[in-house]
Amino acid sequence: MAPAHSLPLRIRPDLGAPGVWPADTVARLQSLAKVVIYPLLPFYALRWLFAPHGQSLKTYLLSRMDVWRGYLVPLLTPPESAELSVRPLPKSLQYIPFPPDAWNGASWEVTDIPPAPEDMMGYLVDGPTCVKPVTRPGFMLTPSGALGNGFAKAQPGEKMILFLHGGGYIKGHPLWTPFPLNLAKDHSLRTFLCSYRKTLSDPTAFPAPLLDALAAWAYVTLTLGFAPAQILLLGDSAGGHLALCLVQQLATLGRPQAGALAMVSPWADFTASFPSWANESVDHLSRRMLLTAIRAATRHYAPDAITDPLFSPALAGPGHWTCLCATRVLVSVGTDEVFADEDDALVKGMRRDGVDVTLIKDVNGLHEGPVTLWSPGAYDHFSAEIGTVLTHMPGQQMRLEVGAGSG
Repeated sequence: MAPAHSLPLRIRPDLGAPGVWPADTVARLQSLAKVVIYPLLPFYALRWLFAPHGQSLKTYLLSRMDVWRGYLVPLLTPPESAELSVRPLPKSLQYIPFPPDAWNGASWEVTDIPPAPEDMMGYLVDGPTCVKPVTRPGFMLTPSGALGNGFAKAQPGEKMILFLHGGGYIKGHPLWTPFPLNLAKDHSLRTFLCSYRKTLSDPTAFPAPLLDALAAWAYVTLTLGFAPAQILLLGDSAGGHLALCLVQQLATLGRPQAGALAMVSPWADFTASFPSWANESVDHLSRRMLLTAIRAATRHYAPDAITDPLFSPALAGPGHWTCLCATRVLVSVGTDEVFADEDDALVKGMRRDGVDVTLIKDVNGLHEGPVTLWSPGAYDHFSAEIGTVLTHMPGQQMRLEVGAGSG
């Protein structure tokens, strides 16, 4: 693995990198977006009727609405206020709404995640001087039947999920979709969610999200005492990219990896150069938006740094992923999404290096089908494969009732 600390830095941050928009401006743009988007729906309905691409009408219209929101509201102010960062989001700020009974059979708590020990940061402390380790909020979800509760120490043999959410590094919240809660309940596992920094300012651009992910890893392994082999590292989209960054940092340090790595539509290429970007006409991701997000995230690095495996893991060379040979990997990708080819390249690179990878191809699926629930059956398929992965990890995940298994 090439040493990530060799990434070239700019003399000064990219002055053209985007930042946070004022909240009142965003609110006005969101109102404008509704005025513009809804009159367009009949046009897109006709377009779907005469040029179908395999998606349902509902999925196609939702994807077009998402794209227009991206055009009209280029960078949403991330919910990073002290109030919003320490509780689940109100319905108005949820990307995928929670059903009324979502929290039945589960609870949540929040804590402060201190920075990781300095010996875990390695080369990162020698990066941009304005990016510092900081304390971040972390959520713990505890479903009924989990071995442990809240922020209690890990029980002997207890498995858990460490989840990193998506949002292009420019928006998002650990609980802006029900996805991690649903998986926690499906598999009776405590699930820890890291509220990492968004890259919309010089002090919060890369490597800030990686510092925060390292802090979350240190918290669950060193403070709570979960064995790495009993942790399932989970990420969607940019969260999948951040999970891959964390994997590479742990490998650089020679530290144990998670027992399993699961990703939904992982963002795996900051060059945005794979052919499946032709799916932009169908998918709900915009290349213009992604390029803006890349510029925001990498503002401290020279332009050619985006080809490094830290930023573009799909471009990693032979031997790069041998660090995952003892880790079971699960990747889900939609065949009609813009990341389809880069995720295929990521999987091929891992398999080339001897990694056990299960690839789920959501036929006609768009970006993050298991998360958005726009692809029928995509979440159920992904959750079932998570169950299979968990059975191959050491330890147990459900509380054993007294007398269970006795005649």
